[in-house]
Amino acid sequence: KDGGAWTSSYSGGGQAAYVAATANGSYTFRVKATKVNYADSGYTTSGSCTVILSCGAPGTVTAPASNTTGSIYVSWGASDIGGVTYTLEYSKDGGTWTSAYSGGGQAAYVTATANSSYTFRVKATKSNYADSGYTTSGSCIVTLFCGAPGTVTAPAGNTTGSIYVSWGASNIGGVTYILEYSKDGGAWTSSYSGGGQAAYVAATANGSYTFRVKATKVNYADSGYTTSGSCAVVLP
Repeated sequence: KDGGAWTSSYSGGGQAAYVAATANGSYTFRVKATKVNYADSGYTTSGSCTVILSCGAPGTVTAPASNTTGSIYVSWGASDIGGVTYTLEYSKDGGTWTSAYSGGGQAAYVTATANSSYTFRVKATKSNYADSGYTTSGSCIVTLFCGAPGTVTAPAGNTTGSIYVSWGASNIGGVTYILEYSKDGGAWTSSYSGGGQAAYVAATANGSYTFRVKATKVNYADSGYTTSGSCAVVLP
């Protein structure tokens, strides 16, 4: 390599072999023939082979055309070189590129924290190899909104004035739940706001109470409401 010492790379009866070049340089090859009870032949030498190692670009980068959860699944095809590290980056609204993943896998989730158009690109890198070019995805339009809470459960009747109401989770983590009630079909009144999935509502008068819950989160549109059946309160 580069006119340096000669290194053995094959010994056998064949007339061809693959030689692994692990670094860029100018490689020259020579071959001699040997046989028991025979003197070795002289060497026959090749011309030089200039090796410029570079990673092939990853295959197609796939991302959804739209997303509402803020967790975007991005995947890509392999480079033609084994053992590479893939670097995934994203651009928001055509702005600067930001690193989102680096590793040997061919897929990753990217967290989008705000509504925008996201584009993704991937390159392959390997020690002693030139980086590949980038392969770029189409755009993914992110419109964040909270999924509605699951079923809202309240008792059909109550005599204590303390009504236990519970509800299922939104599909988005870290949301705040807003619980409201309506008495006898009247205006809605807020009775709980927090990360829990249950609350006690104080009923101070007889009537028919209905409950509804929505999910909210910063940078996300509020979910729709999920509404309970009615609870008849008769205070003794």
